[in-house]
Amino acid sequence: ARGNYLEEATHEHVNSLGLSFNQGRFQDQIFEIEPNTEKKFSKGIIFCSGGSGKGVCLDKVLNVFEWQPKRIIMTDDKLDYIQKVQKIAEARGIEFIGFRYGFLDKK
Repeated sequence: ARGNYLEEATHEHVNSLGLSFNQGRFQDQIFEIEPNTEKKFSKGIIFCSGGSGKGVCLDKVLNVFEWQPKRIIMTDDKLDYIQKVQKIAEARGIEFIGFRYGFLDKK
């Protein structure tokens, strides 16, 4: 999860890879997912630091945009977070592909 303090750096990094989520319905959309928290949607990226709220954040963003994507692909270092997002996706009938990486497991 990336809090607000990493928002600009994240956008710069994603753009440096030739990717952009700031398009279509998400173009220039910025809002707090939960007021007075680091949970925020910014130009196609969900920032949801702190605990197990990734599934809840995703659910709220999908509700705001009244959007039912065909598929969600997620990468995270915490299996629990992947499972929580998978649960939301499956409850909505959305195909889910989750990848857990463990590079930092031994550090």
